[in-house]
Amino acid sequence: MTKFYQIEKHLGKKFIKSYLNLLKSTIQNIEDYGVKKALTGPILRQDFQTIQKHIVTLHHLDENLNDAYKKFGQLTISLIEKNLDSISLNKFKKLFN
Repeated sequence: MTKFYQIEKHLGKKFIKSYLNLLKSTIQNIEDYGVKKALTGPILRQDFQTIQKHIVTLHHLDENLNDAYKKFGQLTISLIEKNLDSISLNKFKKLFN
């Protein structure tokens, strides 16, 4: 709950609603397809620029949220690392460390 409070405090209630909708669709996709097949987003797309923007923004908003984002990024990379070339894998490791 504390993280949701921080998100709401910095980004507003409208963002919380959008985030909850994203979580609901993610949960439904996991139920329907399993974790690996439900994965979407900038990590799967290897959109390093978007990930970097997220990290910079979270660093300015709340260091704890930034740390959580990086830790979840590391966990996500572990799901797909077999599908990554060494250059992309190293880029992700640098971003999330």
